[in-house]
Amino acid sequence: MDNIAHTLSGLAVRDVSPKSLFRSRPFFWVALVVANIPDIDIFAWFRGQEFYFNVHRGITHSVFLIPFWGVLGAVAAYYLSKKSLPFLKTWLWYSIIVALHIFLDWITSYGTELFAPLTNKTYSAHLFPILDIWVILPMLALVVVGRYFSEYRRQAALVVIALLFVYTGFRITIKFNAERMIRRERAEADWIMSFADTPSWRTWINPSTYRVVAVKGDSAFSYAVAPIGSKIAEQGRFDLFDSTDSYWNSAIEYELGYAFLRRSNLPIRMFRGDSLFVSDLRYTADFDNWGSLTLCYPLENGEITGAPEFLRPEMELR
Repeated sequence: MDNIAHTLSGLAVRDVSPKSLFRSRPFFWVALVVANIPDIDIFAWFRGQEFYFNVHRGITHSVFLIPFWGVLGAVAAYYLSKKSLPFLKTWLWYSIIVALHIFLDWITSYGTELFAPLTNKTYSAHLFPILDIWVILPMLALVVVGRYFSEYRRQAALVVIALLFVYTGFRITIKFNAERMIRRERAEADWIMSFADTPSWRTWINPSTYRVVAVKGDSAFSYAVAPIGSKIAEQGRFDLFDSTDSYWNSAIEYELGYAFLRRSNLPIRMFRGDSLFVSDLRYTADFDNWGSLTLCYPLENGEITGAPEFLRPEMELR
C-alpha cells in the first residue's frame, strides 16, 4: 500500500490500543514512524533504479523483522516518554502496526518478500492496487472524528476496521468470481491469474472489476471482468517473456533488466520498430501507458544493443 494508507492504518491501531498508550503523545508520534518504517528501503533509490528494484519490499518487509522494528519503536517511545511507557506493551502494539504494514503490502499486486533473507521469493495476494482510495477514505474519516469528536475516536476506529474487513471480503468475492467466469468462458487456459484493474482512474477506483489473465502456452490473454453484471471485455493478447525467449539472456545482462524481471510475475514483451518493450501484466494491459513500468531496450539488426530505460511521458512506442 501507499504510505498514506500505512500511516492511517498505524493511527487506527493506535486508536484501539490501551488507554495508557493511547493518551501518550510519544506513543502517538513514534507510531507514525513505525507504521512506515519497513519502507526505509526507499532510500535505496539513491543508489540507482537497479539497486532499488532489487531490494524494495525485501528484507525490511520480512516477517522476521517485525519484532526488531517493534523494539526500535519501543526504545524510542520509552525514552521520549521519560521511561513512563511500559516497554513490553509498547513493543507489542508497535509490532502489530509493523505486521499490519507488511500485510497491507502483501495483499497488493506488487507483493513483498515475506521470508527474506531465507528466500527472495515475492508473495502477493493480488487483491488490491498499491493505492486504493476506498481503503484511505474511511481512515481519513477517522482522523476527522479524532480531531472534532475525540470522545468517539475509539468507537470510530473499531467501526473503520470492521468496514475495511467487509471491503476486503467484497474484493475477495469479486476477484474469485471474476476468475470463475474466465475459467468457464476460457476453459482451454493453462492457468489463470487476476489483479486489480488499474489502466485508468476510472477502473482504478472501481473495485468491482478485476483484470483476469488467462495463459495458454507462451501467450497471455487479458480481460477486464465485472462479475456484477457478468461483463467481460477483452483487453488484448500478449507474448510472455521468459527464459525460453531468445532475448531473455541479453535482457537480464543489464542490472535494471535483471532486477525488473526478477520481481515480475507476468512479464510480457512487444517489438516496435527498433525497440523491444518489456512490461508486467500485473500493472497494465496497454504498453502505451507510460506509467505502467515498461522497459525499453534499443535494438539493432535484431539484437539488444544497450541498457534499458523506463518508458517516459515524452517517449513514444515506435
